[in-house]
Amino acid sequence: MGLEPARKARESGSVNARAVIAIGLGAALTACALPSNPWFLAALHPRLLVANAQRVPILAELKVDFGQPVDPQVVKVRITPAATTVSRWAGNQLFVAPVGHWATATDYAIRIAAFQDHRHNVQIKGWQASFRTQPALTAALVLE
Repeated sequence: MGLEPARKARESGSVNARAVIAIGLGAALTACALPSNPWFLAALHPRLLVANAQRVPILAELKVDFGQPVDPQVVKVRITPAATTVSRWAGNQLFVAPVGHWATATDYAIRIAAFQDHRHNVQIKGWQASFRTQPALTAALVLE
């Protein structure tokens, strides 16, 4: 069903035509309305915020931005290869830092098995992101 009947009614200029146009417009607006499904409205889209995911400094603190409040009690972070880390929350962001430093020239994955928004309406499972640490620095002694 298109808007053809509404166009014809508008061209006729009658009072009934205005009603048809209004009904047609209402149907079009209803069709464009956002669904009330909480999975759609409250979707969580976490992102790993790093300047260059292929050259992360070995002392860098990683930042995962969830975009909205989550329940920190259910967020369990796993780093592979295994690394000892400390984490803290600031607003909607989780900060993860190594105890000491990340290994140089290493590909890491940060995984969160499951997490929920702060109202426990939306649950996300199996999020992950990856990064690589900077290469080892070497020094050369030049003799003249």
